[in-house]
Amino acid sequence: MPGPLPGGVRAVVLDVDGTLIHGDAPAEGGYPLPGAAALLRWLRRRGLPYLCFTNGSTRPPEVYASGLRELGLEVGDDQVMTPSVVAAGLVLRRWPGATVLALGGAGVTEPLRRRGIEVTTEIGRWREARVVLVGWDREIDYPRLEAACRAVSAGAAFLVTSTAPRPYLRGGAGIGLSAAIAAAVARVTGRRPHLVGKPSPLALHESARALGVRPGQLAVVGDDVDTDVRMGRRGAGLTVLVRTGTSAGRDLGKGPERLQPDLDLPDLTHLPALLDAPRARAG
Repeated sequence: MPGPLPGGVRAVVLDVDGTLIHGDAPAEGGYPLPGAAALLRWLRRRGLPYLCFTNGSTRPPEVYASGLRELGLEVGDDQVMTPSVVAAGLVLRRWPGATVLALGGAGVTEPLRRRGIEVTTEIGRWREARVVLVGWDREIDYPRLEAACRAVSAGAAFLVTSTAPRPYLRGGAGIGLSAAIAAAVARVTGRRPHLVGKPSPLALHESARALGVRPGQLAVVGDDVDTDVRMGRRGAGLTVLVRTGTSAGRDLGKGPERLQPDLDLPDLTHLPALLDAPRARAG
């Protein structure tokens, strides 16, 4: 383990869309944001481990990683964290042997299956499910929604990948499909879902576990005050806000103190120098 940066930082968690890149892939008009490639090179030279954490659940981690590499960013398949990866770790620890009823495609199901978890998307098997995981499901219909509601009503644990109503997607505010589906299930069942994506403590601790550090030794870097900064604050680590995505132009002056980042930057360009500075946590 390399020596820590000022403030005790030993590893870095980076948001993806709006922080490292704009858009998903070159073919879709995606491109790296200022300072992204240089920051990753600097982290590698410094010997500091890092994860790219996206709240997206449409693709498995290795597909996200491949897209980042196509955009010129040095990211390995095992350096991408998604809410479904967090969910897999939680299921193995808390409900070993459970069958998970999943709403979503490969981005929701594959991280669980690779950890040996029994996953079903068959609506007729809802009685077998001890866990329901709601993700980004473009194929949602009444039978799938009904199966999820019945399983949760019968006592299955209720997990959701993201509760963000308007996530940053392809350069603008998208519609939080995972949040919308989970809200419908919650309304019908009277059960609140457990969030496994950012900014949940589960996401924070799974990131720290994957990087081999304590939550307080993380620097969390992102464009969203409500997800990235909030998660970093929960671990008492260093929080860095960049204004290249969701928080572009947002006035934080009237926000609660816990949502004020340690560093508030236009983009990632000068972050390496600031992380190396003795007063990095001074903000």
